[in-house]
Amino acid sequence: MIRSAPRQRLARRSELRRVSAGRGASYYLIAVLTRLRSRRQQLVSVLIEPDSDGEVIVDGLVMPPRGPASVRRLLRKEVGPGGEPIFAANALERLRVAAEHMVDHGLVTAESVSNALPLLARALGEDARALPNLSYDLSDPSAALPRSARAFILPAHRVA
Repeated sequence: MIRSAPRQRLARRSELRRVSAGRGASYYLIAVLTRLRSRRQQLVSVLIEPDSDGEVIVDGLVMPPRGPASVRRLLRKEVGPGGEPIFAANALERLRVAAEHMVDHGLVTAESVSNALPLLARALGEDARALPNLSYDLSDPSAALPRSARAFILPAHRVA
């Protein structure tokens, strides 16, 4: 029997919010990750928009790690007191349903989502490989994965 190595936990989810994007039913899923060794925090989010018969993941963002005060200021400035806490299982289900909808309809998303989605899935306690494989627009100029984000990605998804 082959056993896989135990998952090394490099960060914990400090906060998880669903925030209206101000465009109809569009919303952001935002997670604040706290690195265990350095206590620095990292903001990860995806933008989800309604489609004709479901939801699609449109964009993603992975911020480099910062001090907790800097992340709080950024959230206060960009999001304000808005947003509602959301359970990890609910957020994960929304991601899974949107990703399945995109695969079923052959929809393409920004490559920035390829950076944010595995981090967000892992922050929600799920193996990133459990989500459907999306097709990405490789012409997206924001495709560079920050070196600081690589530590959160499972080895199978790790970028050299």
